[in-house]
Amino acid sequence: MRRKSHRYSHRPYLGPWLLFLVLAWALVGCGGPRATPTPIPTPSPTSWPVAGAVDSPGYGLNVHMWWDPWAAVRRDWPLIQDAGFTWVKQRVAWQDVEGAGPGRYEWAALDRVVDEAEQHSINLVLRLDGIPAWAAQNGSLEPTPGYVPVSLDAWGDFCGALATRYRGRVRAYQVWNEPNLAREWGGVTPDPVGYVSLLRTCYVAIKQVDPEALVISAGLAPTGSAPPEAMPDPDFLAAMYAAGASPYFDLLGLNAPGYKAPPEISPEEAADPQGSYGGHAFFCFRHVEQMR
Repeated sequence: MRRKSHRYSHRPYLGPWLLFLVLAWALVGCGGPRATPTPIPTPSPTSWPVAGAVDSPGYGLNVHMWWDPWAAVRRDWPLIQDAGFTWVKQRVAWQDVEGAGPGRYEWAALDRVVDEAEQHSINLVLRLDGIPAWAAQNGSLEPTPGYVPVSLDAWGDFCGALATRYRGRVRAYQVWNEPNLAREWGGVTPDPVGYVSLLRTCYVAIKQVDPEALVISAGLAPTGSAPPEAMPDPDFLAAMYAAGASPYFDLLGLNAPGYKAPPEISPEEAADPQGSYGGHAFFCFRHVEQMR
């Protein structure tokens, strides 16, 4: 999501004043007649600017609770809560819920995740991808990561089944991950139009049964690589809008790893070929500003 908040802590530099006080004390303590010390003026405090907080839906983190031992799961949810996080995102692979065949759902693992999030008052985002083999072009083959389903109707049925089961309990659903990378799009050239079809199908299915649930578009990978292995994220996003994506998501998903650049570094600084941050504007967190 593209909202963010920056907080900075500024502390006045006290070095010269501390040195002055130490020297004054040493001189007073030297031999010779004692004199009434001259009062040391109290320095007036310096006012340091502090950036105001930016409105944000809260802070969250990704979790992988699906296959964790039950003891670890029971341990981790209170830790998330104690750390002050109010959102978590859990990947839900379609194949792990409906892998046995159309309409044959296995809910136990996901029920556990939803129950724990609810008990700890944490908002839950479910990221949906990972199609089952039966929904791939060749059902006898294990699909590659991010493989796109042949039947959008089957995909819509899955999204609708999720929203029906967890209506009012799951705050948001994110549709796919990084479809602007070939490795997340079945190993073929990224297809913004195809992704919008996937997004629209899931959005409609979810909203029909849970209108209050939020739908988030896939987090796009910051990249400058060209097809066939990838598509630059600004180009992919523009193509999504051109394909009519706008009505079919409530929040825009963006991935912003920042790489090795500090969070305050601007895209212009990151793009400096003589700089230390990689020489590309997308090598920083603030690249999200270019995607607005």
